[in-house]
Amino acid sequence: MCDLTECLGLRQPTISHHLKLMTNAGLLNRERRGTWVWYSVNQEGLRSLREILTPTKDDGLAALSER
Repeated sequence: MCDLTECLGLRQPTISHHLKLMTNAGLLNRERRGTWVWYSVNQEGLRSLREILTPTKDDGLAALSER
């Protein structure tokens, strides 16, 4: 998280809050290692999100993208 605060220009509580939201949504994995917490992308959660956001032929978004 220390790396994120500097590069994003956000405070630690803001980043912690959003990491928690993404973890609870199944987009990130969280692993405690001593006093540190390591985050990684949850590939299954990302795959599910991609499926939700990818337009299909049956919805109106696909017709819009073909224009």
